[in-house]
Amino acid sequence: MIAQFGLEDIIRGERVIVTDPLSYLDMLCLQAGAEVIVTDSGGVQKEAYYHGVPSVVLRENTEWIELVELGWAKLAPINREKIVAAIRSAQPGEVGESPYGRGDTAESICKIMRDSLMQ
Repeated sequence: MIAQFGLEDIIRGERVIVTDPLSYLDMLCLQAGAEVIVTDSGGVQKEAYYHGVPSVVLRENTEWIELVELGWAKLAPINREKIVAAIRSAQPGEVGESPYGRGDTAESICKIMRDSLMQ
């Protein structure tokens, strides 16, 4: 697909890794050390956010619109100029309260269950 869309020049000389399929853990390790992640995967967009890495989403829309609104993901429809511009301009988005909560859901559920059993 790189050749089909004429993107060889952006890869040459850049720090780009093109690999065969990876295990989930290997993929997470690469994501954690990336500067930008280019993907068409919904799951990878979200993983990129959790790693604090901006992503370029090779689609016209995303199910994770909040990542676009916060600046963590850029949409780049399949168009050479838009893809190149999105990759070159990708920056981390807003840092603040996560749109996905504080990571204390299990604790909150246990408290609700404990409190309801005490009544």
